[in-house]
Amino acid sequence: MMPTTQRLRVGIAVDLPAEDLELMRELEPRLDFIYEPELYRPQRWHGDWEGEPSFSRTPEQAERYHQILASSQALFGIPDVNPGLLQKTVRENPDLLWVHTTAAGGGAQVKAAGLNADELDRVTFTTSAGVHGSTLAEFALFGVLAGAKNLRKLEADQAQKNWPSERWRMRHLDEMTILVVGLGGIGKAVAERFKACGSTVWGTSRSGKPVSGVDRLIDPSRLAAASRRGRCHCRNPSRYGEHRRAAWLQGL
Repeated sequence: MMPTTQRLRVGIAVDLPAEDLELMRELEPRLDFIYEPELYRPQRWHGDWEGEPSFSRTPEQAERYHQILASSQALFGIPDVNPGLLQKTVRENPDLLWVHTTAAGGGAQVKAAGLNADELDRVTFTTSAGVHGSTLAEFALFGVLAGAKNLRKLEADQAQKNWPSERWRMRHLDEMTILVVGLGGIGKAVAERFKACGSTVWGTSRSGKPVSGVDRLIDPSRLAAASRRGRCHCRNPSRYGEHRRAAWLQGL
């Protein structure tokens, strides 16, 4: 941790709501923020770090934005979410020590920047991996429940003001085997929630280390065979390349 007398100059490189910035200032008063909201691509929705694609800066605004990047010791966000601009910034700003990529998959953008070993050693990169794990895990649970309880039929009956005279059988989570593909922060949260509902939970793992809430660990090389036995699959597509996703689906 930094000594209490040391300060860090942080440039905001993407559109950040003012109230979020105020919270950051309150929680860490040792940070000096450089924040000029009119220079950022406006968010189209909350968490839209890439911003409005039609946005453009005037020459004067472009120079001010460049000065933020060139004078900061740390950056909140990859500049314009552009790996090429990230490379340029790292090489032109020798004082840059830390970049927070905002997205959980920021590693791919850093790789695309083509930084050399010395640059990667000088600049620390962090991501927001796991921040939304709880929210996404709840959506996974919601999706499986929607299928198990035949939500579409319930919605149709509601729209038609129909109270069915005949009952139908619904599936129960405690009768299901759930296969979670990827046991990172999100996958672990998914596993814990389904286990709490009584499901049998399987999960993919290369390390073989026990994971809370997971009854059986599956090596990724045996994923296709295991998925034929699982009654429901929850996966994190950002963890798998296109060719691996295609191969997995082909094997089902």
